[in-house]
Amino acid sequence: MCVAAILRQQPRGAFLGSKAIVELAPNPLTWAGVPGNPDKMEQEQMDEFKQLQNEAMLRLRAGANRRGFVRGVQASVLPSFDNCRTYELMFPAKLAKAPQSQRPASAWNEPSLAVRTLWRRSTDAEKFSDPVVRLKHGVGMRLQPTIEDLDVNLDTESVSALLSRASELTVPPHILNYTFGLDGTGYELVFGQLFVQSRFQWWCQAPAPWEPLSVLLQEIEMMVEGAIQARQKPL
Repeated sequence: MCVAAILRQQPRGAFLGSKAIVELAPNPLTWAGVPGNPDKMEQEQMDEFKQLQNEAMLRLRAGANRRGFVRGVQASVLPSFDNCRTYELMFPAKLAKAPQSQRPASAWNEPSLAVRTLWRRSTDAEKFSDPVVRLKHGVGMRLQPTIEDLDVNLDTESVSALLSRASELTVPPHILNYTFGLDGTGYELVFGQLFVQSRFQWWCQAPAPWEPLSVLLQEIEMMVEGAIQARQKPL
């Protein structure tokens, strides 16, 4: 369920050189809920859980670093009360850095890489279910978020085709009518690298002009999850 309201307001946004940042949803770090019954959670525990949640989100957004690979896109699915996850599609570095006309044909035979990073919110929330349970995890010990990474190979041509289609999308960076939510799921798409990067973020349902981005995010999720399931299937 998504509790939302319609606003008419200019989105938060900034353009720094060739890096475009467009953010339409409230920051999940402050809007994401605390699982369980907040009334039964001591204020100190709630503050500690929110701090842990902030750290988890920062780690998800920071992404993975894999030697020999360059990230092309990161897709994030950030539910308010469930486990959060990001999906990153990475090219072999020698393929990604070479101009299109100079890419050797043999490089296309090398697999690309997908990384799924998962924050197990439910596991961490259980540690704060009551003060006694919290004490079992250490007195005065700062808890770290439960983060899991999983790598899987992808066909390079398939990844390249997906990003080629993404490069042809035409979407407006300025959305006048958008939603914010008290619960639900936030979504993020980040294209590119440090020097040329674009970020799109929305809450629950993408604005109509951004529907192609929502479809693309779902396709990325299905591609990575499908590859993971195929790898885990017994022979």
